[in-house]
Amino acid sequence: MRSDTIIAFCLAALAILFLMLTLSSLAYEMLTKKRTLGGSEETDDWLFKNFHEAIFTTFYKDAKSEKLGGIDGKEYARYCRLLHRKNDFHSAVAKRIEGIILFLICLCLAWITSSNILLTVVFAAVGLAAVAVLYIMPYSDLKNKADERLFRIKDDLPRYLSLLEKAMDMPIDKAMLLTASKFKSPLSEDIMDSINKVSLGADGWQSTLVDLAHTYDIDVFSDLILEIINAYEQGINIRPLITRKSYEVEQDRLYAVEAHDAKIKTLIYLPIIGLKILPLMAMICLPMLGGL
Repeated sequence: MRSDTIIAFCLAALAILFLMLTLSSLAYEMLTKKRTLGGSEETDDWLFKNFHEAIFTTFYKDAKSEKLGGIDGKEYARYCRLLHRKNDFHSAVAKRIEGIILFLICLCLAWITSSNILLTVVFAAVGLAAVAVLYIMPYSDLKNKADERLFRIKDDLPRYLSLLEKAMDMPIDKAMLLTASKFKSPLSEDIMDSINKVSLGADGWQSTLVDLAHTYDIDVFSDLILEIINAYEQGINIRPLITRKSYEVEQDRLYAVEAHDAKIKTLIYLPIIGLKILPLMAMICLPMLGGL
């Protein structure tokens, strides 16, 4: 009994220490992001600045796989590019490891203190909270925000192409830049950023738009960029291409809206149908059961 108490005390102290280090690292990350957004430089004034990196290298020192801790590195990098964030893949994996470690420690504590229901519930709740906050939420939040941005981009694409079609008297790169400057949306921001890179000494606008298409991974947009580049290189008039693509994208959007509306109607009608059919089936079956 005495040994169990000592083990429980040591595990509790370890869990508290590890939890404090993890929470301090998360708080430091948030503070650093605020400083960066405010124009201040990142500082190295905290003792455990590289805590997440240390955790990552401890478990994945010579990792060669693209998928670590249940996170695909390429997909994570794409989400970061899409949201214009720094790629903190190592930190994201480390947080998942920290969540699992805290969960296992809390699980051991819950097992050791199983005679005390209150302590068992508290340790189990802390372990589940660690999994939720460290294992699930960071990657889920990033993915949800990236999906939301992609949804807005898909929704803006038909209107952007419609405006681009009217500016086709200009060279295609200038027409795309002018249209983006007049049409405020996430799509316009990314196109302006991609084309403006050319003036900063980056590759040609074709390469930057191809990179943007890879980041979006939207079939319609990727096809559009590739066809625009091919037509531009071959000296073909691009206006018919823009007109055709604008029509195709608008039709795809309408089909998507119709499918979405049909799904909503189905979800609405299913309970109504169930409420009508179940009483009818009861009315039919009860007399038959009564006859038995």
